[in-house]
Amino acid sequence: MNIPNPVLGVMSSWGKCPSFSVAKKANWGKSPSWVGYTTTVCALLGLVGLFLHVLAEDVFAQSAKGAHCVGTMDRGIMEQSLSYPAHIYYDALNDEVFITDSAHSRIVVCNSNYFPVYEFGTSQKNKYIGGMARINGKLSVVTREQSGAGFEVAVFDDAFLPTEPIFLSGYPEVKERVFLPSRVVQGLDGRIYIVSENGGPVYVFTHNGAFLHLLQPHDVVLGIREVASVKDVAVDTNGKLYLLSEERGRVYVYDDREIFLFKFGQKGGDRGKLARPRGIAVNTSKKEIYISDYLRHAVSIYTLQGEFVDEFGGKGAGKGWLYYPSDVAVDGKGHVLVADTFNHRIQAFVLP
Repeated sequence: MNIPNPVLGVMSSWGKCPSFSVAKKANWGKSPSWVGYTTTVCALLGLVGLFLHVLAEDVFAQSAKGAHCVGTMDRGIMEQSLSYPAHIYYDALNDEVFITDSAHSRIVVCNSNYFPVYEFGTSQKNKYIGGMARINGKLSVVTREQSGAGFEVAVFDDAFLPTEPIFLSGYPEVKERVFLPSRVVQGLDGRIYIVSENGGPVYVFTHNGAFLHLLQPHDVVLGIREVASVKDVAVDTNGKLYLLSEERGRVYVYDDREIFLFKFGQKGGDRGKLARPRGIAVNTSKKEIYISDYLRHAVSIYTLQGEFVDEFGGKGAGKGWLYYPSDVAVDGKGHVLVADTFNHRIQAFVLP
């Protein structure tokens, strides 16, 4: 937002104002110019309106739909600002938040108070770093590194030092869907679930990376079975799987044995609908599901049964507003963490 600076306007004309006597002489015997007065008043009203708009943006964003922003993460330990943060992972084991800082090819680690405490990554510029999860007890990060076996999932110990990666092997080529691993979770039975950046089915692997099968949800449209492309996947504390389809604006729910249970969500740009959902998180204790909508600049709230509850956010740059959010998570306090990607920050929200 470009805000005119009245101070600069004063400084630019500093020392150029004519003396009172000259001004008086120049206007002696002339009626005042209402055009000039009107222009001045309009300009002042415009500045006042702009100030009130900025103030209101900050105030109303915090109270909109009862959501209140209680924390912001926007830089690393060396004060380098985040640039297009795309993925968030809350590590319950150490009560820490992990942020993928896409443009800097690094991961920023924040403590429970949202203060950066560590960062690590690669010296290679523009190297892809995707979603994160604990796999087999260790922090694991999706990358696009390839070996003879296939793509790798980078694995780190508790000191954030790299250990033996997980090699993803044996996966098939899916028609018109090149496998570009993006997000990952591990089920209660140890199976690894990975979704591709460009959508498609969920790729299911064993705990050590051997391909098992594809998990492909579908819809029936006018009697015709149509597959649904998956953008993100989440698992709750009971092992249920939640497959989020951006193109369908829908969530497909499976039990811990991958048996389909139900689906919910509706494509659209209105309240209660999903335009381009990209991230999903489940808060089992509060019995809620959170979905970040990239196109609507909002986060939608659903019950565990798939009933729409509310939403918060809206397009803007002030505190509490969102600009193309791409991921969502829940931390140990129950706060909802949103990757506010194009505002280059993570925001933490308390919900009613």
